[in-house]
Amino acid sequence: MREWVSFYKANRVLLNRGDLVRLDIADPTLLAYGVIAPDRSSAIYTVASVGRSEVMLPGRLRFAGLDPQRRYRIRPIVVGRPPSGLNPPPWWGRHHRRLSIPRAKRHSARLGLPADGGRGLVVSGATLASAGVMAADMHPEHAILYRAEAID
Repeated sequence: MREWVSFYKANRVLLNRGDLVRLDIADPTLLAYGVIAPDRSSAIYTVASVGRSEVMLPGRLRFAGLDPQRRYRIRPIVVGRPPSGLNPPPWWGRHHRRLSIPRAKRHSARLGLPADGGRGLVVSGATLASAGVMAADMHPEHAILYRAEAID
């Protein structure tokens, strides 16, 4: 709970003043929405699994609402324990170094996830909206957050 409170405090301006968007996903077992800064400089998206999908893999996530002309770094945010059954796609990268990691972050490190979301992927807002990125697979009733930050 402490990590979620810290996450909220660090992102409260965006979460409270940003523009809310709903993402269209063909799979009815996934819900996705985001909060985008009014100047389109950053966004936080949530992808939640609400049931067992009949589709083998969740497919691609297309992040709407960003400036199509700007380049963004997109990366996952893992707050607390990673979602159960998490199978991250290759673009998330891997964390191989053994560092002094707080207890709650050790779960992420065991899965090979960078504590800070890693390097992520740098693409244009147009690419994120049209082609998107490969989604991570996870068990139902879990969610993953993604952060998009403009690179100036």
